[in-house]
Amino acid sequence: MYQKNLEYSMFSNLKIGSHMNILPTIMELVAPKNHEYVSLFPSLFEPQELIVTPYHWLSNSHIGFFKDQRVETLDGTPVYDYNLKDVVALQRAYMEITGTIVRHHV
Repeated sequence: MYQKNLEYSMFSNLKIGSHMNILPTIMELVAPKNHEYVSLFPSLFEPQELIVTPYHWLSNSHIGFFKDQRVETLDGTPVYDYNLKDVVALQRAYMEITGTIVRHHV
């Protein structure tokens, strides 16, 4: 993302992000001060602990793949004892809300 007034220091707490964080970031950059909006995901100005998609997930220290329940550190080292319970619950919740939005055109 490039804009002449954006500075690296604005994102200094950011380690991970996804395409779903771009629109909230743009809203915060262009909307009037104190403008309120609703988003399922935070802007890139807010540090994130975990990003979950239907197929994989990413934290500040690990990446995981739902299809084969594989988990690795970010340098590629396999992890065999990672508790996926909360990550899978979040994946299912995101899939459910996405399905609801698509079905009901909210």
